[in-house]
Amino acid sequence: MKNINRDLQLTSGSVLLRPYRLSDVDAVYEAVLESKAELSPRMYWYHPGYSIEEARTWVESCDEAWERESEYRFAITDSGSGVFLGSCALTIVNREFGVAEIGYYVRTNRTKQGVATTAVSLVIQFGFNKLKLNRMEIVIMVDNAASQRVAEKAGAIREGILRNRIIVREKAYNAVLFSLIPQDLNPKQEYSVRPLNQQDHAWVVNVLEQYWSSTRMVTRRTVHDADQLPGFIALQNDRPVGLIIYRLHNNECEIVILNSLVEGRGVGSALLETVRDVAISANCKRLWLITTNDNTPALGFYQKRDFLLVALHRNAVKYSRKLKPEIPLVGINNIPLRDEIELELPLLQ
Repeated sequence: MKNINRDLQLTSGSVLLRPYRLSDVDAVYEAVLESKAELSPRMYWYHPGYSIEEARTWVESCDEAWERESEYRFAITDSGSGVFLGSCALTIVNREFGVAEIGYYVRTNRTKQGVATTAVSLVIQFGFNKLKLNRMEIVIMVDNAASQRVAEKAGAIREGILRNRIIVREKAYNAVLFSLIPQDLNPKQEYSVRPLNQQDHAWVVNVLEQYWSSTRMVTRRTVHDADQLPGFIALQNDRPVGLIIYRLHNNECEIVILNSLVEGRGVGSALLETVRDVAISANCKRLWLITTNDNTPALGFYQKRDFLLVALHRNAVKYSRKLKPEIPLVGINNIPLRDEIELELPLLQ
C-alpha cells in the first residue's frame, strides 16, 4: 500500500470526495438523523439513540484509520456548495493480497441523483490506480435493490449470495457479493447483441423486478407482461450488460423497457438501434415509447437520438398506478410521478 496524502480530493463534475475533517461532525450527525429510516435496517452502527458524540468519535477515528492505512473514509460533498451528501469508504480486507471492501451511503434528500454511483466509481479508480489493489468487493443485503443498482452501474460484477454475511442488531442477513478487478476499470468496449431466448428468462425477470418492481409494465392504460415479449440482450464477455423489450402492434413498434446496466459504453444505443432495425423490417410507421415526467435522463437520451416529444398525457400515472400499484409516488430527484410523456421516431418507408 502507498502512503496517501490526506489533502487528496477525488472529483467528477458535481461530486467531490475528500477525507473527513473535524468540522464535518455536525453535518454527519444531521445526515444520519435525516436518513434514519434507510440506515436503521441496514447499518449495524445506527440505533435510535445515535448521538452527536458518536458522530464526533467516528469522525475523529477517520484520521487514525487513514494513518494505519486500514481504511480510507471519504466524505461525499457537493463540489460547488460543499454540502455533505454522504460517505464512501474503502476498507482493506487483506493487505497481502490487495483486497478491499467498498461501503457507501447517501443522505436521503440526495438519493436517486447519481451521487452514489459517481462516488463509488471515484473510489474504485482510487483503489486500483493509487493503492494498486488486486480486487475490490461490495457486499449488499439481498433486499437492497438500490445499492445493488449502484454497484452494477459502477461496473461491479455480481458473483453470488453470501449466507448470513451481514449482522444487524444480532440478526443475520444474506448478502449479494459484487466484485471488481483491475481489468474491469477499462474494459474492452466490444459487446454482442442477440435475441432473448428461454435461457435468459430468469435473468430478465430479475431485471424487471429489480428495476421496474414487477414483470408487469403499464403504458397508455395497457398492461404488458414484459417477460413474455420479444427483446434483445447485450453481452460483454458473456456478462449481461443491457436489455431491451419491445412490442409490435398495428404497424408500430413500442419500446416497453430499455435497461443499460453499465453507463457510458454505448450499450443503450446499440440495443435501440437493433430494435429500430426490427421495426423497419416489420414495416412499422414509427418507433415509440412512454416515459414519465421525472425521467430526465431518458428524455435526454432519446431526444439526442432524434426521437420527438409528441404527447404529454397529464396525470396518466395515476391511472397506471391503479393497474400496477407498485409504481411509486416519487421518482428521480424526488420528483412526483405524475405524467406520461410519449416520444416517437418516425420511420421512413
